[in-house]
Amino acid sequence: MDYRKLKVWELSLSSCFLVLEQAESCRVFVFNDQIIRSSLSVPSNIAEGMVRPTAKQQLQFLNYARASNAEMETQILVAQHGHYFSADACSTLLQNCTRVGVMLFRLMQKIESR
Repeated sequence: MDYRKLKVWELSLSSCFLVLEQAESCRVFVFNDQIIRSSLSVPSNIAEGMVRPTAKQQLQFLNYARASNAEMETQILVAQHGHYFSADACSTLLQNCTRVGVMLFRLMQKIESR
């Protein structure tokens, strides 16, 4: 399966770009570094997982993507509370995290049922 055709990969990549855009104006380096890393991890782990040869390996990397998605969601809540990112960006990113989580869960169910 080509990961680039997966809606979950596209949405997580879109979130990554929004995080990068918002991080430009945030002056808290440690926070920026961490949220950029977690946002990059979601689409990266989806991609890495989908090119793995076995379902077990695919699921392992999709689990990593789910964990990174939860980490990013927590960091977005910090950004929202600390006013590091715009309110609109935080709202969009939180919605995307929820959608990505659901989409990853469904993709994992599909792989498990093969």
